[in-house]
Amino acid sequence: MRARNFGSLLLSAAAVVLFAVSAQATPITYTFTSGQVTITATVGGNPVAGPVTVPLTGTSVRVDEGMLKLNRIDLAIGTTGAIAVAPPYLGFTSVNIDFATLTAINGTLSLFDAGPPAGYNYSIGPVTVAGQLDAVNVIPANSLMNQPFGFANPSASGTLYVDTNVALALDGITIGSIDPDGPGGAPPLVLKGDFTFEGTVPEPGTVVLVGLGLAAVAARRRS
Repeated sequence: MRARNFGSLLLSAAAVVLFAVSAQATPITYTFTSGQVTITATVGGNPVAGPVTVPLTGTSVRVDEGMLKLNRIDLAIGTTGAIAVAPPYLGFTSVNIDFATLTAINGTLSLFDAGPPAGYNYSIGPVTVAGQLDAVNVIPANSLMNQPFGFANPSASGTLYVDTNVALALDGITIGSIDPDGPGGAPPLVLKGDFTFEGTVPEPGTVVLVGLGLAAVAARRRS
């Protein structure tokens, strides 16, 4: 009787786990494995800094292929180190992004390659970037330290490839700006980023095995 109860409990647990996995199959969250951002800066459309490429530090992309939705993008940048500004901008000779995050929701997908991997064009927006920067000025009193910054891009577009993992490209995103003399003064120094992101999702089989193991432990304790 105990063996029969154990078997029934184990099968029930497996069914619950399998249902949970299938229910979560779409949308899928792909967690960060690698990626990078290339930073450039312009003043009045003229390049003054970069390109400088630094690794991303996270975090995830959420995709619903069945509904052709790019549900959410969350990206993170660590420190870029000092990026030289040449010629200097209003006395600023370098800028350093301490950290930044990028968030976007409610995007749409358009299939252009059935794959595998499946290739999509996407559109998403708004794309909100926020972070903190330092900027060195030839006049020390005018230097910026731990200066908050941010920008809301109305929309963005790029490409997304999905197989057992996901690869996303997001180019030309305005990260923030330096504009010490405000409207009516000199054009601002505008920081832009070209992002690439790669992520993966745990295999459903792994989740099932974990669920079966937990069910077995629970059954043994009750026997």
